Amino acid sequence: MAELPGKHTFQITHRPYRRKPDFWHVRDLLIETYSLAGPNFNWDVRRWDGWHHHRGPSDFPPGWENTFHLWETDSGRLVGAVHPEGRGDAYLEIHPDFRWIIEPEMLDWAEENLALANQDGKR
Repeated sequence: MAELPGKHTFQITHRPYRRKPDFWHVRDLLIETYSLAGPNFNWDVRRWDGWHHHRGPSDFPPGWENTFHLWETDSGRLVGAVHPEGRGDAYLEIHPDFRWIIEPEMLDWAEENLALANQDGKR
């Protein structure tokens, strides 16, 4: 359980990305957080739109949805998303009010699922 100062207590869970419905949820998160944190905190919504809508089917490798993961409250509010940013790198889209709660877990997920192994097999 987590709690925001002066707010209710809630649980946050994480789950895999589902392309159609979750595209809009992430987009809404980006719009909301832009007004709270300004540019360069999360992706700009235009970049998110372009990444999804201006690519051909062959630009999406098989299983690409498995490289996206979402964090949401028990009421279904999306508060974070992790997705690839190039080969072996990750980008965290996160609501600033929830950063201290979910960022460590998001980083752990990204390292486990997106980071490339070095010569010693370590990520």
